[in-house]
Amino acid sequence: MNNKFYKRSLVRSILYVLDFIILNVVYTVSLYYLTRRIEYHEIMTLIMVITITFFSFRLYNMYQELEHIRYRKLFVKSFIANAVSALSAGIVFLWRQDYGEKMIFKVFVVTFLITTLTRLFAKWYISIKYKKANVLIIGYENDIKDIMKKFFIKYRLTYNISYITPENIETVSFDNIDEVLVSQNILPKKKEEIVSYILKNDLSYKIIPGNYEIVVATANDGQIYDSFIFYKMSSRHLTYRLWKRLIDLIGSLLLLILSLPFILIATIALKIESHKSPVFFTQARVTRNNKIFKVIKFRSMFVDAEKNSGAVLAEKNDSRITKVGDILRKFRIDELPQLINVLKGDMSLVGPRPERPEFTNEYNKKLLLYDYRHRVKAGLTGLAQISGYYSTTAEDKLKHDLFYIEKHSILFDIKIILLTIEVFLDPSKAEGQGDFATLEEILNKYKYKIEKKDNIYKIIKTNL
Repeated sequence: MNNKFYKRSLVRSILYVLDFIILNVVYTVSLYYLTRRIEYHEIMTLIMVITITFFSFRLYNMYQELEHIRYRKLFVKSFIANAVSALSAGIVFLWRQDYGEKMIFKVFVVTFLITTLTRLFAKWYISIKYKKANVLIIGYENDIKDIMKKFFIKYRLTYNISYITPENIETVSFDNIDEVLVSQNILPKKKEEIVSYILKNDLSYKIIPGNYEIVVATANDGQIYDSFIFYKMSSRHLTYRLWKRLIDLIGSLLLLILSLPFILIATIALKIESHKSPVFFTQARVTRNNKIFKVIKFRSMFVDAEKNSGAVLAEKNDSRITKVGDILRKFRIDELPQLINVLKGDMSLVGPRPERPEFTNEYNKKLLLYDYRHRVKAGLTGLAQISGYYSTTAEDKLKHDLFYIEKHSILFDIKIILLTIEVFLDPSKAEGQGDFATLEEILNKYKYKIEKKDNIYKIIKTNL
């Protein structure tokens, strides 16, 4: 098979094997250094540590899309994943007093350096060996420009990007295509036809789902007589809600204690910047069953910032945001007082972010199923927050929220909480309401253009 995505997956498989060898060697050597022998019960403990480490590496996506990831983000992911690994080793080896902080730190440094270097090499090797993969996007022009913009920003160095309308699918040769991306808003019959072409040519593919498809995708499968069906029970388990509330209480108390230094620093900084202005501010937000509550946040904008404009979403380089407020927003420190809302029961640690009533009324009119996100309690963090950016559109955030609501579980909540650590270390996630540049403006910036040939639109480098 010549598909570049298949070949890249072989590199990732090699990384799995390398990690297994590296982790075994590092932890075995660290134990042997302390005791000069390895006993049976220590081997079992070692297996537990390495299992947790692999879970950490998978959780922080240390294997996928290495060829696209920015270097800063790669270092952040590797740092967090190896830190979780080393801390878990320290917890598992609590019974060994000689396996102390120094050994944990040494193990962290060694695994961080080695696993980071292997990923840097894999990133370099894939980019040199397999060059650019050819990706075909299928969709209508009114849907496709935003997709093309996002795809180009992330993948321009590693993908050759082209697109075609669904009506012209029969005219395409898939011989040189490595992956197909199918847009939303394509009629079901035409989408079936497109998927048939994809399966016939054994291609990698991605599909952008509509809201209805997200809800259906998380349903259970069954049958009525000999007919295959999807089904979903309408009731929510009381046990889940009780456990979720218990985790909210314990988690918010623990996080409040751990974040006290940041809260103190933020309070002092805001007072130094403007001693007459309040440190905190409250704002009406919507939570479960459309209940209105007052969310508590650090003040990041000037007082009366919306006096003349009314309720407006924050924008990139928003003039209403103070200098201290900008720093607080970048690292999400302005959100910490909402832990009090979690304690009070207005919010949960995990759930859809609470929106302002003015905006929910607007989105309910424009976005199908938007009100469905109020079926659960609003959250301090959520799937949309770890997957997207502050500037992510309400439509894209809704898809993440719908998926979370349908797939909710305690383990899913824990996964989102752990991934939120990465968000705190990635300031770009807190950018304002979007990069308003059009696709054409972005292409001009990087000296690319769109060229049409045989019904296919290709993004190509200009000769300028």
